[in-house]
Amino acid sequence: MTTGDDLTYFTDTELIEISLESAPDVADKHGEHEVQFLHVKTGKGSFTVETHNEHNGYYGGFRVEAKLKKFKTKQGRKQ
Repeated sequence: MTTGDDLTYFTDTELIEISLESAPDVADKHGEHEVQFLHVKTGKGSFTVETHNEHNGYYGGFRVEAKLKKFKTKQGRKQ
């Protein structure tokens, strides 16, 4: 997934909501390809990233998967 935005502002904030939205197909030199947006809402505001799926017509669609990772806080505690 890609975005043209600098997302460093959104570090160290609460994750509130994540949602997916399919967009209309986009024309390209081979016909069309699929586009999907990932909308993320945080304690500091929202941002959107997108992914494009170019395929041969047999294997289309998206599988977006998110996993929570443990991380160390500034105080050194794992969360």
